[in-house]
Amino acid sequence: MPGPADKKYFIDTHCHLFNIDHIPLYAFLDRINLNLGKWGALFLNLNKALDENKKFMEFFESEPEKNIENLVSEINQIAGVGDLQDRCKILTPLAMDFELADNCRHETLSNQVSRLLGSIKNSKGILDQYNFKVLPFLGLDLRRFDGIDENGIENHLKRLISDYAGSIKDADGRHDPANLESGDIIGIKLYPPIGFNPYPENEATRRKYLAVYRTIIQLDLPVTVHCQKVSYNLVDKKKKEQFTTPINWERVLKEQDLKDLRINLAHFGGEEGIKATLWDDESLWGDDFFGGINFDRVNQNNWTFAIIKLLKSYKNTYSDISAFDYKDREAVFALGWLLSLDHAGEFNSLGSFKLKDKLLWGSDRPMILPQFSSYKEYFDGFLKAIDISQMNFGSFNTPKKKYGEAKIPVQNDLLESFININPMKFLFK
Repeated sequence: MPGPADKKYFIDTHCHLFNIDHIPLYAFLDRINLNLGKWGALFLNLNKALDENKKFMEFFESEPEKNIENLVSEINQIAGVGDLQDRCKILTPLAMDFELADNCRHETLSNQVSRLLGSIKNSKGILDQYNFKVLPFLGLDLRRFDGIDENGIENHLKRLISDYAGSIKDADGRHDPANLESGDIIGIKLYPPIGFNPYPENEATRRKYLAVYRTIIQLDLPVTVHCQKVSYNLVDKKKKEQFTTPINWERVLKEQDLKDLRINLAHFGGEEGIKATLWDDESLWGDDFFGGINFDRVNQNNWTFAIIKLLKSYKNTYSDISAFDYKDREAVFALGWLLSLDHAGEFNSLGSFKLKDKLLWGSDRPMILPQFSSYKEYFDGFLKAIDISQMNFGSFNTPKKKYGEAKIPVQNDLLESFININPMKFLFK
């Protein structure tokens, strides 16, 4: 474990600090399923729509310094982490590389990163006052390497990191957060649905991308990749799912010298993927919803189960549960059921690693704001979701009924793993 053994952290591994100048806003509105149609119905519902999405829209209108201030304030108000004030709080905002995306307005990556780092520098006072560190990830569109000779990939990636992020500390300097200052870049963000396949069919392009991953391993950088079906619609649905599927990363990890890639398969397949492991698809929208529950088997033909296989099999694979809808009762139950199944050993045939040691806390703020009014409300939902011993689903089976109290993951253990132990391993090795 990096750093002093008794040092505890609160780490949000998936959040954003961009504003309207940085991103194609329409794509983000589409991502959260904001019903723009009701805005145009003779303006009859305009005030309601604005009220429902006020905090979300205000986030994009605000300068990043203001959003940092608000985020610090809201995290300081959460309950359930008794020694929160004594912990160093770490945020890893994910910069996004929209520079090569078609048909959307965007800021250049260099300007976006420059403004982000400037905003973090300007927020040093409040970050230091409340014991926060903001350590960004640099977004990269892999198409930047399409025109580069395969033998030049390593130098080109290092030059890109230097150009956009400045000089980053070497690996030894990044193993302990105490050696880092707010604004230090510590990882890479990949977002395939922007328009690239991380494991392309074209062999020449694939070799280039594999060389990128090998260089990332050489630099000892963690990578966060988007890995759920819901995303910004910058390509058509078929390509989006083809580019984003976790099967691509299974293929990457099977390649020579890539099994140790330190990767966060963000969103754990999303709540729809998590639900799909427990309920048959046809039962999700039928009159008899619970008729399709599988208590004795898990549906394996879905993205979440594909991610589970990778988490169980590879040492350096992780998955954050950011943007999870804790108001979706069925999704919460499915998450608790999966954790209990794994805790009881029912996934041991897939590999020796435990899910509780591979899942990460993340908020995906501001994308949660239309559903959750504050960070505290969102975190409260998370705390209830991991209190599996109290899970009640009426007369239906529950993890406690199946395994008994002694074999149910303990809430405090899960909390510490999600917000501290697992993120420390993923980010700092």
